Amino acid sequence: MKQLFHRCSQAVKTRYRAFLTHISSDPGRKRFRISGAVSLACLLVFLIERYPIFYALFWAVLLGTMVFLAQEREREILPRLLWLLGPLLSFLGVEYMIGNIEYFPFVCQLSALEIFLNLIWYYMIAGAIHLICRRRRLSAVISAVLFLAIGMAECYFYAFRGRVIFPADIVAVNTALKVVSEYSFWPSLQQWMGILTCAAYVAAVFLLSKKHRWRRPKWFLVLPVTVLCFGYLCIFFLTPFLSWTGFEGKLWTSLWRTRENGVLLNFTINLRYSTVEEPEGYADRILSLTNARKSEKAELSEGQTRPNIIVIMNESLSDLSVLGVETNEPCMPFLNSLTKNTIKGNTYVSVFAGHTANSEFEFLTGNSISFLPVGTVAYQMFAREGDYSLVRQLSDLGYDSVAMHPYDAFGWNRPSVYRYYGFDKMHFIEDFQNVVNVRDYCSDRSNYENLIRTFEDHRAANQDTPLFLFNVTMQNHGDYWPRWDGLKRTVWLTGDLKDDYEGVDMYLSLVRESDEAFKELIEYFQKVEEPTVIVMFGDHQPGLPNEFYEDLFGQHKDTLEAEQAMCMYQIPYVIWANYDIGGKEYGDFSLNYLSTVLVDALGFPKTGYQQFLFEAMQTLPIITRNFYRDAAGLCSADTSVLPQEAQNILSEYAILQYNGIKGRENRYDSFFNLTP
Repeated sequence: MKQLFHRCSQAVKTRYRAFLTHISSDPGRKRFRISGAVSLACLLVFLIERYPIFYALFWAVLLGTMVFLAQEREREILPRLLWLLGPLLSFLGVEYMIGNIEYFPFVCQLSALEIFLNLIWYYMIAGAIHLICRRRRLSAVISAVLFLAIGMAECYFYAFRGRVIFPADIVAVNTALKVVSEYSFWPSLQQWMGILTCAAYVAAVFLLSKKHRWRRPKWFLVLPVTVLCFGYLCIFFLTPFLSWTGFEGKLWTSLWRTRENGVLLNFTINLRYSTVEEPEGYADRILSLTNARKSEKAELSEGQTRPNIIVIMNESLSDLSVLGVETNEPCMPFLNSLTKNTIKGNTYVSVFAGHTANSEFEFLTGNSISFLPVGTVAYQMFAREGDYSLVRQLSDLGYDSVAMHPYDAFGWNRPSVYRYYGFDKMHFIEDFQNVVNVRDYCSDRSNYENLIRTFEDHRAANQDTPLFLFNVTMQNHGDYWPRWDGLKRTVWLTGDLKDDYEGVDMYLSLVRESDEAFKELIEYFQKVEEPTVIVMFGDHQPGLPNEFYEDLFGQHKDTLEAEQAMCMYQIPYVIWANYDIGGKEYGDFSLNYLSTVLVDALGFPKTGYQQFLFEAMQTLPIITRNFYRDAAGLCSADTSVLPQEAQNILSEYAILQYNGIKGRENRYDSFFNLTP
């Protein structure tokens, strides 16, 4: 051992003396001066730009060292080490951009197992690219740029949507690209650091690596590595590996904690669970569950009112006072003032800052997103011809139906889904007249003017047929960066956050604008003779800056417990009528129950599915992707802590919904639709 230590120390001394000799030579002094100048210039630039001193020193030393080491490019060991270093640097850069890693001081939110499993994906992707290219320098550059692009995309998505990317978001890329111009894409400090890290790495690759011709793969190395990778993929996707390691539970806890696993690991975990699996006990219990409740006949009692029904899902409509936000005045004074012939309260949604179509899906079908894969857009993956819906139910009761949306038809596969659900007509932005925009979107006032026009046209052509009109608005859509075209600043933050977030002030003023437009709509229908019911609710809360929530809660929103996070998914709802609809009270519930509540409030016949939902609501009124709350007020993201009765309801709900959306060939249609 002593001899080994002596030899190692001698080797270090020899290397050190060689290094001193080298830098004292003319070429060495020249390279040392050049690298020093680069370091000093880099340091000055970063200090002038007011970057933290630690970041400035880090980049100065890195770039200077890179320039000095350029002399070593003729040695083969450095290019190989540089290639091996690439995926590790990319992992650190991506996780730094997304906020899982801090450098000064170094803090990592990921466990050792999460780091290891993430790195497996980084090295497998880089290895696959190298196998295709067969050029070390080219594959290193392609891998680095690819990982940077992934990190940038994740960072933007987290800023705009409050979560990282799921596999289902790739299916929705066309919808995302259409509204991409409304967002600010100026990189954050973390993104600039990621860009500079990638640029430095690419420069080092070109400086320290020789250009090689295409080489035949060394199969004695490639084959064993390929077999290992294939084996890992089989274990990851085809075995209970994620359950054994504890990641399955983390997947289903909450959408607001999607950064926890790391970017690539989180994405692949969600990919693993991107299909709906048959619930436990499905085959044995589905028949008894559907036979337990019989759908009522599609008829109304003599003299029963068949009102026109107008449902408005208002884009990003919410009351931020539930978060503890202080403002100069209320955002929705009119909605809050409604009491006569009014049923109102709060509903809880499964989405935050996006995925509007999932809220539509829950309302129109009574299904819950909580039983679908995380990140799923139900309209794109689980809607088919002939599906049951509130639209089809009202059609059986003699209603004509119209869907209206003041934006392009392409979004979320709406034209196909509206046809599947049974709408008679669809109106998109090209069908709207005299549109006045607030910022870049159709204002709620213009939207309601077109709604009224559609109502009047229907009344003139079909006096004896009531209308069901489903309207999705656009005015309050993000991003909320200061561009006040067509909008007055009427409501703003007060207290400690005053003047700190102009984008939040913009959102608050948009909500006030929506409230005033809704007032005008109600005033119009107060004068209409035909009985009319208007339902309005928001699809989700807005995507505001993460720093805003940190200042508001005193911690990052990803770290909130279920009870604290509930307020971020709380949305107001109102059911108003221009005639007496009784004084029923339903309290607060999740959005999947709202259409059933509407049917009950109007005294309409219920399907067997709605009877189940109405009974379930009495025991478990809130069921969302992120948390559950029973009638006693127990709130949790973990179903195992709920009372047994609530767990039984979830089990039955999952079985019934699976039959409705996945078991179409054997679906019990008589349970999901009214009896003829």
